[in-house]
Amino acid sequence: MATLDISIAICTINPNTCLRLLCSLMDFKKEGDQIIVFVDGETYMEKVGNDFTVFCRENQIELLINKDNRGLSYCRNVAMKEAQHRYLIFFDDDTILINDTLCSFREQFQKGKTMGGARLALPETYKKKTRFLSKGYSYLFAVHHQEEKIWGACFGFDVQIAREYDLFFNQNLGRKGRGLQSGDDTLFVKEYLEKDDNAFFVQTPVLHKFDPNRLKIKYIVRRVFWQGRSEIRRYNFKAGWKKERSRSATNENLIQIVMTIFLRVVFLVGCLWEKISSVLIEDDIEREEGGY
Repeated sequence: MATLDISIAICTINPNTCLRLLCSLMDFKKEGDQIIVFVDGETYMEKVGNDFTVFCRENQIELLINKDNRGLSYCRNVAMKEAQHRYLIFFDDDTILINDTLCSFREQFQKGKTMGGARLALPETYKKKTRFLSKGYSYLFAVHHQEEKIWGACFGFDVQIAREYDLFFNQNLGRKGRGLQSGDDTLFVKEYLEKDDNAFFVQTPVLHKFDPNRLKIKYIVRRVFWQGRSEIRRYNFKAGWKKERSRSATNENLIQIVMTIFLRVVFLVGCLWEKISSVLIEDDIEREEGGY
């Protein structure tokens, strides 16, 4: 039985959703575990009743609240500094523990593994996939397709190693407010594993109870557009485009083929949009500094 004490962090702009996760954590946490909840902006606490604050206080949960919205990456970086234990696990606020995933992490950490993520599962009431999308686009719903690992929703690592190599989450990639930029977690994991390639994959699933609106075309288009922008931000266009093209390998009908072509165009538009935006910003900076 793994007995290792760990730190757990949840960064959120949805305290009511976060409370659901916290309730599920109580069944599996150990007395020595540290739980940090980071609410990214005072305005997100305005629609929350006293239950959230009282629950955190009664269960010795550290509640941190930003005055303004600073973004997911900023909150993750602060959580790394606040972590009291060697190992830290991040959970998205729309996940729920249905099994002792924490124990699985503890066991792997005690075996000497240092970076790992948990498998994600959908609630039984959710559609397994939409008819118009191939399985290759399962990342849009943050669910697993075959052995592909989706970092972000639930992953943990050795904080000491991250501190030793001065590794942090890129604030230009982490989501802020309702924006859909992404990639701060995958970039962090990539840089981490370049320093310490000792990864593991937790098979004990975490329930991912995301907003069903993600299954609508409007969200999907926005998500792919931002994916393109994010690949440019992390200077990863070639790898991102290769991954985008590989998603079509699972097309099963004409609708999926057409949708895949359309989403590829959206992805490229996002890349172009970000590239043009970055050039315009650089031009503005040069003008302000007297570059012309």
